Amino acid sequence: MSYLNQLVPQAESILEAGRALILLDGLDEVKEIDGDRVLRQIRDFSSKFSANQFVITCRIAAHEYTFEQFTEIEVADFDSVQIADFVGKWFACRDDSVKAKRFLEKLEKNEKHQNHCQEAF
Repeated sequence: MSYLNQLVPQAESILEAGRALILLDGLDEVKEIDGDRVLRQIRDFSSKFSANQFVITCRIAAHEYTFEQFTEIEVADFDSVQIADFVGKWFACRDDSVKAKRFLEKLEKNEKHQNHCQEAF
């Protein structure tokens, strides 16, 4: 029996017991042609395993749908100080302050990337 085949019963048991945290990231990245199917699958799955915790992320601009059983939370954009703090901590975890400094220097020179970082972090 393959490793994956062994995991399926364990995963089902955890889901049925309501002991899972399901993270679905980037709902806005689903192709339009697949959107209805994916939304239906999420609704079906979250209804079937409603005792679990679910987190779905998507950008505000892509907010064309709602999930009645979910609480909607909007995360505020980062300002430049928060970006610098996040970057510093991110690279500190990797013990690479040199890359953090280079990243921030390059970021200062690119407005498009600055805007993206404000929304992404």
